Amino acid sequence: MGYYRVRKNWNNGKWDSSQICAYTDKPKAIQECTEERVQQGYKVFDPDGKVVYPITLEKQTKVLKNDGVIPDDEIEYWNDIFNRKKLVHLDDLNVIINRYSKLLNKNETKIVSHNGICMLRIPSNRFQIKLVDKSKSNLDEDTYFNLGYFANFKEDGIFFTLPVANLVADTDENTLSSPCLKYLKERKVKDNKVYFYASQNASDQFKKKDVSTLIICNDNTVFIDKYNSLYDEDVKYAVSGAPIIIDGLRATTEYLDEGWDNSIVRPTVHGFLGVKDNYIYYFYIETKTSNCITSGEIYDKIKDCGFSDVIKVDGGGSFYCKINGEIQKSTSENRQINNIGVVM
Repeated sequence: MGYYRVRKNWNNGKWDSSQICAYTDKPKAIQECTEERVQQGYKVFDPDGKVVYPITLEKQTKVLKNDGVIPDDEIEYWNDIFNRKKLVHLDDLNVIINRYSKLLNKNETKIVSHNGICMLRIPSNRFQIKLVDKSKSNLDEDTYFNLGYFANFKEDGIFFTLPVANLVADTDENTLSSPCLKYLKERKVKDNKVYFYASQNASDQFKKKDVSTLIICNDNTVFIDKYNSLYDEDVKYAVSGAPIIIDGLRATTEYLDEGWDNSIVRPTVHGFLGVKDNYIYYFYIETKTSNCITSGEIYDKIKDCGFSDVIKVDGGGSFYCKINGEIQKSTSENRQINNIGVVM
């Protein structure tokens, strides 16, 4: 089993005098790589020498770079960060975001149409993920839709759900059943916020997998990348799904490598989250083919939308979408679901 090493330099895997510690458990290594140590140049390297923390800078810089927010006289500096020639503290990036805040001032949610598909274009600072553990139509929010996958359980006669893969979401502890809250707290619940990671899943399906996950950072930068766990303090919201587009390219069987199985690709109504220009796009498609991913059925409908990344979230019997108080589409059963996306 390989080690996650906290050090300043990889040094081809050889001993390096800057190394502080090494763990087989990635979250422990990340915990040791404190903010102060990041400022001093320390990183967490995986067994193959890849920097796994801090890692939000690459995707955040890509968002700003592609949108033309970074001024010409600073491009070279930020390109070094993007190309991992330079590692800086997250606060430095926040300075750029705050100074060139064009992305953060796009506050209007709109319904747009593409190839006959209605899409909800949501500014990242107006998107919320909530863990509810309730029947899908028994919720008070004006605009919401079912979101991440989950597993069903029963304890002491009480039915409840728990998320699978990665989820960072708001919740109301007072509304959750006792067994649901008990198992969530075995992971982490703090100030009505749930932190639930693939590395902590009870089953082996995602436990050792890096899973495609939509991340909203505390600065409202949004992106999709693969994670097995996350650093709590960096993340505002997170939800996992099966990859449809990765870095602008079509995904085919990658979902199987991440731990998803073929039960999620059958013909039914599916929900999706796409990312473009720091907006989140939510849309749904009712598919016809036996495998909506490998057949290209989904990709062919959205390939010219300009999305950098797209994941498929839950659908089927869990599917429910309400916009401005009106139900847009719902499958028949009022299934108990785990989490929802909310437009604030």
